[in-house]
Amino acid sequence: MKRYEVGIIGVGGFARSHLDALEECEHRGWARLTAAAVRPQDREAQRSTVEALLARGVRLHSSAEELMANERGALDMIVVPTGIDQHASLSIAALDGGFHVFCEKPAAGTVEEALEMLAAQKRSGRVLAVGFQNLFSPSINRIKQIALDGSLGALRSARTMVLWPRGSDYYARNEWAGRLAVHGRWIFDSPVQNAVAHFLQNMLYVAGGNEHDCMEPFEVYAESYRAKPIDSCDTQFLRIRGAGRRGGDGSASDSGSGEVSDPAGSPAAPGPEITMMVSHACRDTIEPVSEFLFEHGRILWELEPKGTTELYRLNENGWVLEDLFDNGGEDLGMIKYRALFDALDEGRPPHSTIDNALAHTRCVNAAFRDQSGAPAAERIATIDRRYLDKSNSGTIEGIETLIAKMFRSGASFSEQGAPWGVPGATVRLGHPGGAEQKA
Repeated sequence: MKRYEVGIIGVGGFARSHLDALEECEHRGWARLTAAAVRPQDREAQRSTVEALLARGVRLHSSAEELMANERGALDMIVVPTGIDQHASLSIAALDGGFHVFCEKPAAGTVEEALEMLAAQKRSGRVLAVGFQNLFSPSINRIKQIALDGSLGALRSARTMVLWPRGSDYYARNEWAGRLAVHGRWIFDSPVQNAVAHFLQNMLYVAGGNEHDCMEPFEVYAESYRAKPIDSCDTQFLRIRGAGRRGGDGSASDSGSGEVSDPAGSPAAPGPEITMMVSHACRDTIEPVSEFLFEHGRILWELEPKGTTELYRLNENGWVLEDLFDNGGEDLGMIKYRALFDALDEGRPPHSTIDNALAHTRCVNAAFRDQSGAPAAERIATIDRRYLDKSNSGTIEGIETLIAKMFRSGASFSEQGAPWGVPGATVRLGHPGGAEQKA
């Protein structure tokens, strides 16, 4: 393996996890962090980190622009672990500067920005990887291969539930947390755009038609709620449908009944139904659990402790456990970097790219935008205080039990009978990158 020379933009916040991973990569001989951009106003707050980097011989620059100008030809890759509003502009500048880019998830705030990133990647000929780290993991890729090889039949549905409590410190950690827009850019920060974005993307990826694709959404139903005093939402439900897979002869593989048009406009059988139910307005934690239901089998995936995955096959005796696997002992931070460097070595796309990250951005945008493309404020419902936990401000009474029921039924908050539930809107998406149409 070649040893890659890497630069990073920013060293605070989530960038620290990248710094830790890159330090371990250096110990293993995979890569070396040789440059970092740290704004002058941040150097005091990040003094210990800055001093440690200088001690390692890392070259410091006062801005991303300075780093790119001074390090051209010296770096192979630039890591962009910044706020969502900066993902597109910094990634595009780095690609145009001749660098490979590893951009933290999500790809961008809007579909338009993500498409600009894709265009920059294509004209530069460089790699633009996106930090959906589970897509690099052995467990999710094993599930993906099972979906592709048809050993359990067609994928019928996938659903995920997550309950991750988040308090006021979470929303105060930076200037964009819990915001719909910042610095004049739409970011749509929310659970499915940020904290639990990984698990929505996992399902889209498993449902994709080939090794690198995600399922292209053509219809998104969404319900979004706020229990906390924030601009955006803290509780969400999404139901997503996409076009079915096509066989080698171009025929659609049937994974449902009826016929629809896929995003390219040609007829295809409906794809699997993907549902996501999540809340930060909760007392208790339920770590991410995903179920993938096939014609002849069922797979349960859990984030903790290490992507534990149970594969069940349906026979005359009911569901029978057939296999059990996980990610092994490696940390996800190292798995993603090793897989990325392997892909660069071999000249192939990494598992998570700007191409397949677009599916996630389209789903998130459909949850927040109307037909004109502008955010629709009425898409977020504020939960009346009488339904909140009196002893724990900003949490929804009974949300843990409610989401557990929803996971079993596939129903939304309003469909499950939540007293504060409000029916959402369905958005139909046209050709990729085209206008959205509200049903």
